[in-house]
Amino acid sequence: MLNPVYLEVPSGEVWEVEVEHSQGQIWLAEGWQDFSDYYSISCGNFLMFGYNARSHFNVTIFDMSAAEIEYPTAEIESGDSIDISDVVEHSSIPLKFARKYYMQSRDNLVFRVPGRGSWSVKCTLLRRDAKITCGWKAFVLDNKLKLGDVCVLEVIND
Repeated sequence: MLNPVYLEVPSGEVWEVEVEHSQGQIWLAEGWQDFSDYYSISCGNFLMFGYNARSHFNVTIFDMSAAEIEYPTAEIESGDSIDISDVVEHSSIPLKFARKYYMQSRDNLVFRVPGRGSWSVKCTLLRRDAKITCGWKAFVLDNKLKLGDVCVLEVIND
């Protein structure tokens, strides 16, 4: 196997990751943390690797309920407000906002819309912003959000 290896998720995005080995053990090194942060991989997730030849692996990611995750497909720029992407798999919030309200590296949040319901979403702090992933698509679709709509978040401690 050549170094680096390439991890391809079902959405077609490919990640370059270095492989290290010592004393008969092999592990993913540089690039792995970015990959795992981007897809909010945590303890309890299951990843299936399929070797595709020439240092390429197809990677399928399953959440703790054994359901395949929704793969983010586009980077969203952070600003002062939260914009809805036409690619509804994920969105982001400004890192300053996330830190102000003491969000941890990975948090589960609940979005509530009065009279409409509540949605559990996963939020992961990255270097530039906080990515909202799992649950975001359901929130967008259920509330019929479209490109140009703006969500205003209000932090309420229950």
